[in-house]
Amino acid sequence: MFQKKKWMISGLALLLCVGITACSGKNAGEAGSKSAKKDGSAAEELAPEFSYVSKFTSLPEELNAYDLMFSGQNAYYTSYDYETESPALMKASMASGTLGEGEIACALPEEFSVNRFYVDVDGNIYVYGVIEPVLSEDASQAEIDSFYENYWKNTKKSLFKFDAQGTPVYQENMDAAITDGEYFYPQKMVADAKGRCYMYAGEAGILLFDENGKSAGTVDMGMQTWVSGMGVAKDGKVYASFQQYNNSGVESVVAEIEFEGKKLGKSFKNFPSDGYSDAPFEPGTEKDLLFYTSTGVYEYSLDKEESEKLLTWLDCDVNGDTVRALMRAEDGKFYAVIQDYTVGANELAELSKVRTEEIAQRENLTVGVLYSDGELSRKVVRFNKSNDKYRIKVKAYLDPNNWSDTSYNDAVAALNNDILAGNAPDILDLSNLDAANLAKKGVLEDLGPYLDNSSNLSREDFLDRLLEAATLDGKLVYVPSGFTLQTIAAKKSIVGDRRGWTMEDMIALSKQYPNAELMEYTTKDDILQVMLRLNSDAFMDTANKSCSFDSQEFKNLLQFASSFPAEYDYENQRLTPFKLQDNSLLLVPVGIYSFQEVQSELAYFGEEEATFIGFPSEDGGNGCIINPIGQYGISSKSEHKDAAWEFLEELINADTENNNFFYGFSSKKDLYEKQKAEALEVHYVYDENGDVMLDEFGDPVYENGGGYTMMGDNGETWDYHYRPIKAEEVDMVEILLGKARVANLSVDTEVLQIVTEEAQAYFTGNKSLDDVVGVIQNRANLYIKENY
Repeated sequence: MFQKKKWMISGLALLLCVGITACSGKNAGEAGSKSAKKDGSAAEELAPEFSYVSKFTSLPEELNAYDLMFSGQNAYYTSYDYETESPALMKASMASGTLGEGEIACALPEEFSVNRFYVDVDGNIYVYGVIEPVLSEDASQAEIDSFYENYWKNTKKSLFKFDAQGTPVYQENMDAAITDGEYFYPQKMVADAKGRCYMYAGEAGILLFDENGKSAGTVDMGMQTWVSGMGVAKDGKVYASFQQYNNSGVESVVAEIEFEGKKLGKSFKNFPSDGYSDAPFEPGTEKDLLFYTSTGVYEYSLDKEESEKLLTWLDCDVNGDTVRALMRAEDGKFYAVIQDYTVGANELAELSKVRTEEIAQRENLTVGVLYSDGELSRKVVRFNKSNDKYRIKVKAYLDPNNWSDTSYNDAVAALNNDILAGNAPDILDLSNLDAANLAKKGVLEDLGPYLDNSSNLSREDFLDRLLEAATLDGKLVYVPSGFTLQTIAAKKSIVGDRRGWTMEDMIALSKQYPNAELMEYTTKDDILQVMLRLNSDAFMDTANKSCSFDSQEFKNLLQFASSFPAEYDYENQRLTPFKLQDNSLLLVPVGIYSFQEVQSELAYFGEEEATFIGFPSEDGGNGCIINPIGQYGISSKSEHKDAAWEFLEELINADTENNNFFYGFSSKKDLYEKQKAEALEVHYVYDENGDVMLDEFGDPVYENGGGYTMMGDNGETWDYHYRPIKAEEVDMVEILLGKARVANLSVDTEVLQIVTEEAQAYFTGNKSLDDVVGVIQNRANLYIKENY
């Protein structure tokens, strides 16, 4: 019933923390149908000369698309016959432009489990897998203990090679090569032009095997432990891509894996990668490497350290996160296998290159986001496939290949600059923007009239507090599809039976318990930034171009932040529940994403009653923060507002389709009430006699039950067992929501940098409190007057 897990950091960082369509080919812009002129006004973007036309056909749902790969004009995938309990590696021809009927590509031993396979350009097949030991049904307890203790040691690990006709070339036992005692599961497997095999398995590194399948050692990875991609280039050598740090942040690179030297060779920069793609590289046609990421298909030149984007997935009505395999046919077409778990469907997309002028054009609308994700892509694809008049394009301002702090700040600045220059996207993701300030400036369209006139939605559909929170400067600037809550929990015996307090109250509590830790995993900079984000309105009035960082309230904040450590010692920390129960820790930030979180978070305090005291605020409110899901607004400058609203309706309905809301709480009253009712239902598990089954603690076992175990570095463990949810726990979500507020987490990054930068002099004792707040006030005031 229990899931064991090592307890991870959980402090304040969590808060901060068959249709035919067309897609663009190379030289296509990704920003939508408009670009900026020199004077900042909108200008029409030139259409690309060529685009790709997409044709979709269904594939069998039972096809194991996750393990599928192309080689030459064939597709290869694993299969399992449950009647004979026999595994198989299948081969299907793509010569006709569709996936033919599969046939067995090579003979594998019975009871053999395929972990990973690879097929090279000549059709040679490499397979790694295991035969697991079997426990006798009448085994004694001692035999059972020995079985699990020696399970991995007794697992037979083998590497096979077959030629293109499926004739065995070699079978090598790998037990001796894998001796670290840990379970070995290769995430990536490739063979070079010489028939040498490379297998990457996370912390185990990259294992090498020669042309005869003999172990040839392990690659020295240095400080690099995570490989995001691996494959063969035109030169027949194997290359790996990964993220590495530079002076300004993180960049994506690719490097040769030197077989003889057992090391990573020279790194080549500017390599497009989303950091987690499992797609193998292939030899390019014009350049060294052909590959795809979640955003598109690329070719990359090693010599020039530059890439060319051949197509963008979204322009082809494909969600890149669902692409499982890619093939470039001899006639230049691309074929992509798509596996969408959300709808339980497999598709084959045929992408043909044609002149753009031959394709019926639609009006383009742009969604502006800092970074795109799979959920948004899925909704964009669905809208574009069903709409023959408008087409949604996504403009991501943050380069997914460079997730440094600088690039984040630059992305926010670039988006804001487009808005100020009158070149704003039609639809704006407001989750990382100062929505209140944009509303005051008239940048955002009032969605109230659209909602009132909608035939699909109405105000009465939504929880009142959610629409109230989305109403800024008298305008309904977004309609959230759902929400989660963030708050702080504490013992009632310490903070009293209340919800809500001020920063002065929190400071007083800290002084009352000088030997206790106020919040774990929190540094001076952490508390300063979080409190500034949560209470920015107390110190900044951007509408009137003023600030008050020289106020006594801000001085108190700096003094409070200074009481936290400069660096947090994560080693040998006791588990959170034990520290809370003996008062060595006073507060714990919690996220409430489901009704179960109410009970599980309060369980940290043992037998003592606890309360959700909340984050401190100047008005002393309940301190609970609403995190709206789906904060999409429409630009007041958009020329297609009705079409933009049509897409927003799709976004909202897509989140709650089929009455399934998989993350957080629904903002729709009927679905929220359905979630409440389902949470309160108790479905017990019965044995063969019709009696309720009991767990190891003697408690009834019910569906959706279970629990987890926290495991500390010092050997401590804390078990939690979920129980049926009580009505008062369900009601608590509405109580917290009733007075919760949306925090302005999008404080101007430049102001935030000024504050944190200058505060260091006070934290280190190099300047007095008054001197530091004076400098902060002067710098922040000058910046606000010049930029607002």
